[in-house]
Amino acid sequence: MSAYKQRNLGIISLPTDIKYRNWSKDLTKRRIENDSQLEQYIKYDNKYRLNKNTLAVYEFKQNPILGKYKAVAFDLNRGIVLSQKSTHAMMQGLMRHAVPCRTLRYDLAENASSRGWS
Repeated sequence: MSAYKQRNLGIISLPTDIKYRNWSKDLTKRRIENDSQLEQYIKYDNKYRLNKNTLAVYEFKQNPILGKYKAVAFDLNRGIVLSQKSTHAMMQGLMRHAVPCRTLRYDLAENASSRGWS
């Protein structure tokens, strides 16, 4: 049993069948549009944020999946997440919410003054 499964009590929301072991951008699009077995793993979330459980993100902005989804994220807890946001917008959201700029500026200033650099 993997360390992840042990820590999280076996909760993994991604397909575990051997035929889903390998993924690529092309396979992702083909499988989501044509493989009915994946329906149980797919979530639709236009407010999805990248997080520590995000394994991979594919951009489909130029050729959206199912005609409207610009990004697909593989998330250990949520499964396969389809979003109308682009991966660029997802990255901006991560940066905006991961490290508050005010806190970072304060920490840098405090560190500089404690070393006599101010």
